[in-house]
Amino acid sequence: MISASNTPCPTDETLALFASGDIDDPTRNNVLAHIETCSDCMAAVLAANAYLEEERSARRGWAESRW
Repeated sequence: MISASNTPCPTDETLALFASGDIDDPTRNNVLAHIETCSDCMAAVLAANAYLEEERSARRGWAESRW
């Protein structure tokens, strides 16, 4: 897919790594610049962030219920 700024969209893997914070600085900066103009990629990052937060919350709840 091509964004409004005519730059290719990052791969799904790159967007997932961006959302998890496990990405190198140059790639992070490229993704940040891209999602400023691409609503589809911004939506994908927001969805990934929501999913990751649910996973973190579930793990915290599980760990607390074990003890």
